[in-house]
Amino acid sequence: MMLIDISQEVFGCRVYPGDAAPEKKTVFSMERGEAYNLTEFSMCAHNGTHADAPRHFLPDGKTVDQMDLSVFVGPCWVARHRGPVSGADAAAMADNALAFGAAERILIAGDATVTEEAAEVFAGRGVRLVGNESQSVGPVEAPMKVHLILLRRDIALLEGLALGGVEEGAYFLSAAPLKLGGCEGAPCRAYLMTYEDADCRSDSKDAAKPASPCRVRLTVTESRCRCGYFKAGDAFLVDDLCPPLCHELWNCIYPSVFALKNGGALDHGEGRARCFDAQCPDGGRVRIHGEAVE
Repeated sequence: MMLIDISQEVFGCRVYPGDAAPEKKTVFSMERGEAYNLTEFSMCAHNGTHADAPRHFLPDGKTVDQMDLSVFVGPCWVARHRGPVSGADAAAMADNALAFGAAERILIAGDATVTEEAAEVFAGRGVRLVGNESQSVGPVEAPMKVHLILLRRDIALLEGLALGGVEEGAYFLSAAPLKLGGCEGAPCRAYLMTYEDADCRSDSKDAAKPASPCRVRLTVTESRCRCGYFKAGDAFLVDDLCPPLCHELWNCIYPSVFALKNGGALDHGEGRARCFDAQCPDGGRVRIHGEAVE
């Protein structure tokens, strides 16, 4: 498995015409003899790589903190395209995404613009998230109609992605936006996960549909949990991506769980195996072992 960063660097990012650009200010500096470094910054919620919530164009739409986080995390299809995305183009992208089990999230790499016809196709196919490299998913000069078609269906938008060099194919996306209460959008750190031992690119001669996901058994091997959620010996069988674990621990292990569920092997000891050992970010107070089971 490897990670591919698909986020722009904030202070050098592209800015939509008319939006304020990100700015930073050094408040404290060790170079000036002060005790520590501290930076203050300001930016538009739609600078660089960011998510649009329905409230962006709908007065009563959901704000970014009200959106379901699961929309931003999961299997996705990266399609390469240049120019306007027609309805037929969108249908082909949706078909490819469905074939590889990634029908809910489609990212469009390249200098592409989603048309109204394409937006209707995505909405009709049950797509939950559409992303692209431009600072606007629709035409920059007239973005409203495309946004309305998608946002009225509660389809999340990821704009300003950095997909240069990313090959067309299926990946696992993580792009949760910042929890900005009451805001219509928010910056996010988006990245893709893929696997060195699995080739699911559409142009591969050996490409095939992924095998049916297996299950993963999680066993707590040590617990000093402050909240008393777990005790040593607790076990969970993961059939989907929502096991009964605390948020902090799950965030640490879900890339490994996803890899095992989809046939991947992970670094373990001096080799690779279909298992992993991990610990929670709270000083390793909870340790957990995961293994694939058929």
